Amino acid sequence: MKTMSRKNAFLASVGSINYNTDDINSDEDKKLYQFPGFKDMYENKDFSKSSVSLEEDIEVHDIRKLKNMLVKSNINFTEVMFAQNVTKWGSFYDDLITMREEIARMNLPYLYEACVGMARRKLGDFNRDAIAYYQSQSKGNEEATQALKMKYSKNIATGIRILDSLQRYADNGFESFGNAIRYADGDEVRHLILDIRKAERSPEALEILFQMKLGEANALKDTYRAHKLDTYAEKWLNELIYHHTKAHIKDELGL
Repeated sequence: MKTMSRKNAFLASVGSINYNTDDINSDEDKKLYQFPGFKDMYENKDFSKSSVSLEEDIEVHDIRKLKNMLVKSNINFTEVMFAQNVTKWGSFYDDLITMREEIARMNLPYLYEACVGMARRKLGDFNRDAIAYYQSQSKGNEEATQALKMKYSKNIATGIRILDSLQRYADNGFESFGNAIRYADGDEVRHLILDIRKAERSPEALEILFQMKLGEANALKDTYRAHKLDTYAEKWLNELIYHHTKAHIKDELGL
């Protein structure tokens, strides 16, 4: 019997590089998906919470978690199927992306709620950092003040981008999730996001921009909720992960 070993499935970029909103200050974050070993299966162990930091920030996830996150339409996980940079081991990733558009729109009501929820959390982070910014400003701490300005600007830019993706996805008839999250070089909203991240705008001006985007997203609620869960895509994804995981366990055990 071979020793227990978690084998890599794929390593994918996440974040601004996938949206074409990266700049010279952007880090390239990645998610690494691994197949569980026999011991993980026997102990029913999910190792998705582990993470490592090398030259880049890498999150390590159990491949079994991927199905749950995709069914819940977590945009931060859905984007790995449309990543700009991917390292692949074996055929799992290539098999996965044959159905990526169907999987991306598998649960549109959840996608809507997840995106609005994430955007609102970013607004909460923005408000927290904006308050700290004004407090720091009153104390004359210029370095801390600028750092907080960068933080609140980045948070609101992320919130606006998430809300905008809902509009873009609806506009293309839910046919291309990749086009919904990735901006062309000349896109006006891309330039807006990059401009916001320069941290030259006041909190008040940024909140107005966010609320405008939130209002547009609110108008899309019924459009997203009119769709039902695609159970065929859910079953297909579950079987894909099952069969690839089974093959790796059999290989580990020498069967």
